[in-house]
Amino acid sequence: MSGMPSSGALTALSLPSLEKLASGKVRDLFALDANTLLFTASDRISAYDVVLANGVPGKGLVLTQISAHWFSVLSQQIPGLKHHLISLSPPSPALLTPEERALLRGRSMVCRRLRVFPIEAIVRGYITGSAWAE
Repeated sequence: MSGMPSSGALTALSLPSLEKLASGKVRDLFALDANTLLFTASDRISAYDVVLANGVPGKGLVLTQISAHWFSVLSQQIPGLKHHLISLSPPSPALLTPEERALLRGRSMVCRRLRVFPIEAIVRGYITGSAWAE
């Protein structure tokens, strides 16, 4: 798969030319400029709020493509919807080396820097039948 290191899963990402703003369980966030961010998805595995040592090759590519798909679907279904995604193309060659751009291809999103509205929702199932009636 394109963007995968030859050793398999990409579990650590270093981009010396960019300022790393945050590193989460699976994604890393870099500053491109005052108004633009680079979201990257690694192949790290997170289970029960623990990051495991190994990774799944290509996981970051799949996560990025799923996100892009849903931004596209929502934009088509909700006219005028604004979101943070600008591009799936790696940042300009002036910011990154050719090797870094190749590594990021398919697993990064260039995004607008926005004010965060902190909300989280986790849906694990739903109640039906007699449980709902009670």
